Amino acid sequence: MKLLLKSGLYACFGLAVLVILALVPLPASYPLKNRAGVWLYEQGHHEAAFALFQNLASFGHAPAANNLGVLVNLGLGTKQRFGEAFALYERAAQAGVVAAKYNLARLYERGLGTLQDLERAEALLAEAAEAGNPFARITQARLVEHRQRPGWQQRKEGLLRQAADAGHPEAQYALGMLFYQDDQAPIEEQARRSAAIMAWWQDAARQDHGPAQASLAVVFQESDPVQALHWLRRAADNGIASAQLGLAQRLAKGKDLPQDHQAAAAWYRKVAAAAERPDRPPVGWPDLYAYHHPRLRPAEWQAVQIARLELAELYLAGLGVPQDPARAAELLRSAAESGWGQAAVKLAELFRKGEGVPQDLGQTRRWLRAAVEAGYQPAVARLEALEAELEGRAPSNRTDG
Repeated sequence: MKLLLKSGLYACFGLAVLVILALVPLPASYPLKNRAGVWLYEQGHHEAAFALFQNLASFGHAPAANNLGVLVNLGLGTKQRFGEAFALYERAAQAGVVAAKYNLARLYERGLGTLQDLERAEALLAEAAEAGNPFARITQARLVEHRQRPGWQQRKEGLLRQAADAGHPEAQYALGMLFYQDDQAPIEEQARRSAAIMAWWQDAARQDHGPAQASLAVVFQESDPVQALHWLRRAADNGIASAQLGLAQRLAKGKDLPQDHQAAAAWYRKVAAAAERPDRPPVGWPDLYAYHHPRLRPAEWQAVQIARLELAELYLAGLGVPQDPARAAELLRSAAESGWGQAAVKLAELFRKGEGVPQDLGQTRRWLRAAVEAGYQPAVARLEALEAELEGRAPSNRTDG
């Protein structure tokens, strides 16, 4: 019922937009049509958004040219064409669209659709930042670090401070991390820096910045468990996989929370699903950004693998979920194939016992080798013991591969 109501609301909204667009005379309707295209993009209707942006861009509407460039750049609703995206961004940037300057800088930075030109990229980012672009200062700081020119550390900190002082939560978080990771500060500076870290992260967390909330949960863990749990929940609700894992583990162990394996399993599933979530560039109404970052930060990737392993343990024991060794084996395989050695060892054990998978010592050896290759040291002795055992046994149930 709720789904039908939601679909009906979307349909009514779309119909209302079409009626308004029909009544508003051209070219006054261009900004409204452009916003309708952004709405279509947000709903995943990339082909329809592409057609609308393309139509508007053909009439010279610069913001639509930028948005069309984003779809062409990312290959959404059309084939990916960097050269065409570059031309669209350049056209929109010359018309004063700030987001286009940012997007154009990213192509210059990567050498996509044009020759790589880091000087030009940094200049465009500076222009976009001065015009108030929310991402430009942070990207400029990252580029300064990448280029490693003399004095880059001070320059990077200065750029992040400018963005943080302007209230940008990602910059506030990054500035806090910059201080947090600096272990060379004099002793007399450490207390001041600790206070600054907390201030920046709290500012970012209050703006619902998930990584900052997760960092506060870690900081408060020893000194104030109640605060730690508060920020852990906030970060988990914001989709931060490492925070969701922490909440799942507390529920599974009964630490700081009543033990609840069913709730733990639900959070473990959310973490495991993080690897499948699409990475969508952000929207800055009414402009789109071709803004890329790693799909999963290293800590998030690690959280996904641990969640797969620990959820598999629940399925093997039947805690909070129906006992299902086959499902456990699927989860362990996913983690093992991602290079998580501990999961590979556990999967090898299932093949040795024939639990959830056919008994197969060849597969046992395969996954122990995978664990060793992944650098999981406890697997070394187990593999050596298995190799010694197999040397004296006929290969009746072995399928290496």
